[in-house]
Amino acid sequence: MFVYIFLINLLTIYIPLILLGLLMPKFIRKTLLFGVVIPEKVNNEQEVIDLKNLYKRNFIYSSVGFSIIINSTAFITKNYNLQMMGIFLLLAILWVNYIYVHKKAKELKKAKGWTLSKKQMVVVNTSKKPDIKFISPYLFMLPLLVSITTLMITFFNYESLPNQIPINFDFTGNPTTYGEKGFLTAYSIPINQIGMTGLFFGIYKMIVRVKPNIQATKPKTSLKQNLIAKNYWAKYIAFLIILLTLHFMYMQLVIIGIFNQGNKFHIFANVLVTLSPMIGAIYVAFKTGQSGSRIKIDEHEEVSDKIIDRDDDNFWKFGTFYYNKDDSSIFVEKRFGIGWTINFGHPIGIIITAILLILILGSFFFSMN
Repeated sequence: MFVYIFLINLLTIYIPLILLGLLMPKFIRKTLLFGVVIPEKVNNEQEVIDLKNLYKRNFIYSSVGFSIIINSTAFITKNYNLQMMGIFLLLAILWVNYIYVHKKAKELKKAKGWTLSKKQMVVVNTSKKPDIKFISPYLFMLPLLVSITTLMITFFNYESLPNQIPINFDFTGNPTTYGEKGFLTAYSIPINQIGMTGLFFGIYKMIVRVKPNIQATKPKTSLKQNLIAKNYWAKYIAFLIILLTLHFMYMQLVIIGIFNQGNKFHIFANVLVTLSPMIGAIYVAFKTGQSGSRIKIDEHEEVSDKIIDRDDDNFWKFGTFYYNKDDSSIFVEKRFGIGWTINFGHPIGIIITAILLILILGSFFFSMN
């Protein structure tokens, strides 16, 4: 069983993380250099190219070297926890490499004076209706229906459940731990399904409503790219919650004893639910890029080299954390990477961060106990 889990983690987490980290500069808008606002045309300057190569070289050496050491040690000692801990350390390596070149990019920008002679502009989309049609929010009724069905099946089969209920399984489907029959042990899966559905619906609404990041030099093109990219991510979120709720339903049916197709089917289900989200995220990231910058749009615009996006580098701490009390936005697009982050200067953003930390810590202590 250890070999299965080891290979799954290696193939679905370590290798994709290394590839994404290595290719991340290709996903980022050309008006950003490692979280620093720059004119688009300077991307072809040798200093910028050298900085990108420096990041790639440092990241590949540090991430691959660390991954070989940690995974070899975990495999020899058969230490699953060591391999899992290595994932967090790998993310830390990615962040440290980014911080290093982010600082270099700020120094290069200051030395070159790239923004001194440019007119800074902020472009805002005032249209209340988007130019494209997002997927219907009613699609989230499907995972909710799956969750309610799981809840009802559990309710009608509760009396027939044994006093000791399997609550954890290994990768091949064999029970590893049992819990005393009770409300939490019997209903934890449907409760989690409903909670996840609500969470993913909230993420979907955030994606749809978050303000688009419009480039001052190409406002029409960048707006269309951004909206198309958001729709891709909205579809991905809907696909992911449907997949997860179906998988949780399958697990509950196995626990109740209604459905059991053997270890091979269980392995197939685990591989499917592990690989699909990663493959989907990589596909959307490659397809869209940051703000949809990789999407081809047939829009002819006159590009002026005298204007530039607003230089708001000072609001981005370490090029990662956005803190702006004067910005009404709760969520903003990341400076490095794909997706969105919280405005830590907004009161609601602080509340959301606190709730997430409580949930993470609560889940950790619950699993430990």
